[in-house]
Amino acid sequence: MNVRLAKFGYLPSLNGFANLQRSFQGDNAKDGIWANASWAGLSLKAPLFDGLLTKDAFSVRKSPNRIQMSSY
Repeated sequence: MNVRLAKFGYLPSLNGFANLQRSFQGDNAKDGIWANASWAGLSLKAPLFDGLLTKDAFSVRKSPNRIQMSSY
């Protein structure tokens, strides 16, 4: 299960976001206007190199089991 989760760390991820806001612009309540603003976008993250962190994490987790088996 942990190996499968680690492999998901190498997959690209796509996130979307949107924002809508309304602000009042004016000196007093009678003379002002309501201005609308909105934006939306996408964020794509594609891991290129993780500094061998994922591979090292699994080798460290596997190594204690090998040491215990060899010490008996």
